[in-house]
Amino acid sequence: MNVAKDFCKPMPVLHEEFLPVVNDAGEDDRILLLHVEASVDELIFLKSDDVYLHATCTSPAC
Repeated sequence: MNVAKDFCKPMPVLHEEFLPVVNDAGEDDRILLLHVEASVDELIFLKSDDVYLHATCTSPAC
């Protein structure tokens, strides 16, 4: 669970949640959900200095 701490600068704000499920073998299991808060006032860099931008189109033409 240290991926963000190990590879990002500054570290993004994230929250973890486990979702209980039943797997295909009929056993109780869980899925890890990571909720990552959007960074609106600063860029989050990888320690390799790569930066990725995710933009959402709000135009009716999308």
